[in-house]
Amino acid sequence: MFTGIVQQVGIIEAIKDSLNARSYVVKLPLTFCLGINIGDSVANNGCCLTLVKAQFFYQGAEFTSEQIAQLQLETYLEITPDTYALLSFDLISTTLNLTNLGSLEIGSQVNIERSFKIGSEVGGHIMSGHIDQKIPVINLYQKDNIYQLEFALPQELKPFVFDKGFVGIDGMSLTVSSITPQGFTVNLIPETLAKTTISTKNIGDFVNLEIDNNTKVIVNTVNNYLQNLKLS
Repeated sequence: MFTGIVQQVGIIEAIKDSLNARSYVVKLPLTFCLGINIGDSVANNGCCLTLVKAQFFYQGAEFTSEQIAQLQLETYLEITPDTYALLSFDLISTTLNLTNLGSLEIGSQVNIERSFKIGSEVGGHIMSGHIDQKIPVINLYQKDNIYQLEFALPQELKPFVFDKGFVGIDGMSLTVSSITPQGFTVNLIPETLAKTTISTKNIGDFVNLEIDNNTKVIVNTVNNYLQNLKLS
């Protein structure tokens, strides 16, 4: 589970594509990856992926996770040429079809969040990392301290998005600022623009959408109840 608060922006270091599958490697600050284990869940642009390999490099040499844990690393909060971590993930056809991860290239940036621990502060909203659909940016407005993006929604998802409700966009917990004929808008603050990949999005680019699961359950339950009333 995740909170929709992006913790780091990683860089795609390597990609291997094969039939109906892709593997890639994300470069991240070394200290951010301390304590991570094979099999852990990590959100990549909001999509929950399983870590399949982790490599740790400190001052040009590769270390094991046990060796890294014994070092003093408070100062290594950013990626440097000789100190960083590489996390590897495998993606299957379903993930590639539903998300924008298949369009990433070497050098692309990706929003990263590690799964939250019970008892930790939840700054956004609870997210599963299960993407409903990738949706396009159809409008961008930037003027007078307003930075707004509009996204198109497929008809089947429109009942689940509400004015002032929350959605997950590329792993970010965002508030819907308005409903439009084609979809919805979100307004972005400078902190979000600076700490995530959202400022790089242009019209025509796709983002990963996760709709709140509780909203889906409530809407579907009400709709099924009303449908049953009509049939009775």
